Amino acid sequence: MSGPSAPRSPEDAASAWYVRLQNPELPASERIDFRRWLDADPRHSQAFSDVERLWQALRQPARHLGASGWHRRGGQPLLNASLRGSALLAALLALAILLWSESARAPDPVAPAAPAVQPR
Repeated sequence: MSGPSAPRSPEDAASAWYVRLQNPELPASERIDFRRWLDADPRHSQAFSDVERLWQALRQPARHLGASGWHRRGGQPLLNASLRGSALLAALLALAILLWSESARAPDPVAPAAPAVQPR
């Protein structure tokens, strides 16, 4: 996890590492890279510990929220359809407001032009 796309803060890097380390198929070379990152700065170790505690604290509420299996049921497409409909309505409303504001600023093509003032 180095290079131009590497996270900038130790907290961001720790979060990214924590998520990556949850992959049981993560290659040993990346686990070694993680260990190097962890040992490179005391702030890294502290940030990773903080992230790990946060994820552990969220485990029980996540189990409670997911206990009913709502996220696995076939009813989810209905939710997605209603969200798509709401998003479409919001986009159409935004477009209508944009067009209305543009037409309010544009000069009326059939209105008579102001008479030209003749210089003296």
